[in-house]
Amino acid sequence: MADKAIGAGQAWGMDSKRFACTQRWVFALLAVCLLAAPARADESSEAPADGDTTKILRAERVRFQKLTMKSAAGGYVVSPGQEVRITWDDYEAAMELGATSVPLRARWFDAKFHETTGPLAPGRWGVRVEGLSPNGMPMRRSLTFYARPPFFLWYSAPNDFSFPPQPGPISKEVWSENQTEIDALGRDMMADAINRSPSTAIMLSAWGETNPTPGREPTSLESAVEQDHAYHLALKLHLTGRDADAHALPAPRHLEKPATVLHKGTAAEAGMKPDTRHRMDDLCRRWAEATGEPFTVLVARHGVVVLHGAYGKGEDGKPVGLDYRGDIASITKSITGILFARFLDDGRVDLDDSVAGVFDDFPPGDPHVPTFRDCFMHMSGLEGHGSHGGVGNPDFENIVLGGLDTLAPGTSYAYTGTGYDLMGKAMEIWSGKTARRLLVEDLFRPLGLSDIPMNQMGMGARPTVWELAVFGQLLANGGSYGNVELFGRETFEKMLPRSYAEMYPGVDVKGEQPYGLGLGLRDDRRRVPEAVGAADVDTTMTAEQRLKAAVDAAKKGELLFSERTIGHGALSQSIYRIDLETGLVFTMIRRQGGKDFGKWCPQFFEAVADSVVGGE
Repeated sequence: MADKAIGAGQAWGMDSKRFACTQRWVFALLAVCLLAAPARADESSEAPADGDTTKILRAERVRFQKLTMKSAAGGYVVSPGQEVRITWDDYEAAMELGATSVPLRARWFDAKFHETTGPLAPGRWGVRVEGLSPNGMPMRRSLTFYARPPFFLWYSAPNDFSFPPQPGPISKEVWSENQTEIDALGRDMMADAINRSPSTAIMLSAWGETNPTPGREPTSLESAVEQDHAYHLALKLHLTGRDADAHALPAPRHLEKPATVLHKGTAAEAGMKPDTRHRMDDLCRRWAEATGEPFTVLVARHGVVVLHGAYGKGEDGKPVGLDYRGDIASITKSITGILFARFLDDGRVDLDDSVAGVFDDFPPGDPHVPTFRDCFMHMSGLEGHGSHGGVGNPDFENIVLGGLDTLAPGTSYAYTGTGYDLMGKAMEIWSGKTARRLLVEDLFRPLGLSDIPMNQMGMGARPTVWELAVFGQLLANGGSYGNVELFGRETFEKMLPRSYAEMYPGVDVKGEQPYGLGLGLRDDRRRVPEAVGAADVDTTMTAEQRLKAAVDAAKKGELLFSERTIGHGALSQSIYRIDLETGLVFTMIRRQGGKDFGKWCPQFFEAVADSVVGGE
């Protein structure tokens, strides 16, 4: 068997001619054996159906995409000049899937991207492992190592560190009797885990290059993980020659006449009924008390905020404040769409361009390669949320490439955040900035927002309810907020939802509302008696039949808002609505729907709709 690990600059595996010859010999021998073997009566002679073959292939590709590389040197903190060997984390699986059949090459780079034969001097070192994926596409994986300076001591836990009793098979009495030895063993295990962790090399590499920031806390852009992400992005651009083409977005255009911003005012100024604030505040208070679920809410019209409140208690038992941050789940996609609109506005890309135009390893003209629109409208063939480490994985687009032959973009709908993370990688390559830096410098700060936690492009952002409403008002204004224009009206129109029948004629996408760049049309309707009491319509009906009756009845209700109401749903049941006709913007941040969400949420929606003067 070939050596399972590769050293610096070393190729590993058979040379291609020997492998091809051996492969033909093995296949020939296998064919003879199969022909000579008697048929088994209990086995079907039919080949797998196309659908089964596709599922099997996809499962194999997913297994390969989950494989990682690791240091075979016992850790990622090494000595200068040390021979470091790298291998698959699961070599047997890699061999089974065909990932070991061609030579792999480990390339070493210092902090300035100079290529060498290994970690020759103290400091940061990046490794690019290159090979071929089982589907024949280039394979690239990145690792970070740290070469220790002279007299550097590995981490050791302090002697006074003690491990308290933990739930498990060891009783408290036995634990107490053996506390001294448990502490000693625990300190050894802790030190070993830290010294072997790739995170240790990332931490030492970043903070060894960082100057102190007296008087302030480090920002999210100064974290060790962010610095490591930036290094591998810059290395990628250097190796592909795209560093010369990457350039930052232009500063947002300055408006002499400011666009509408969120501001407090009266219901009359907002064109809403005088008792709006009182009625909605009372409803929200009763909702939180009845369900025990905390949330924050903001309701505005024409920028005038008529309700901005916090309701309920958090997990610590204390009332939540207006600074409460909750996971807005898939509403995150809208934020990604807004950032992408800046690149559309700058003429960097067209929605119907193939992603092969930005990812060099993706074959141009290949029908398996999606367009940018495919990725935004969930028609890319990709699946999952947060897959492969998401946008924070420096090799994300290459891992996607490893499953390219299973994609059939434009032929079927599959809701996913993976396409949004792929859009994040495209924006990184165009700008030379990490996705995190793009969000902070080119979106959040121009809008006067904080460094909103957001580590994925399709889920997981944690804004305050005010910050989420700012994005809503930006869209209500068509791309401007205050003195800042992030993108023009023409670009804004490209963001808006389009019907699947229009964009993908002949493809059956049942039940899906028109969709755009992380934005969908929202079909919020007034409840009707049949919908409210659908569970009691007919006691002989099954639960599924009663649910269908409720849904059918709800469709009969009148629209609560205009037909140009956009927004997005969320697994956390956070709310995000922008009525482009009436100027309504309302948002809610919550951790989950909780008890009776289906009862209270429609009441809230109706209260908002009924507060608009004249139902305009």
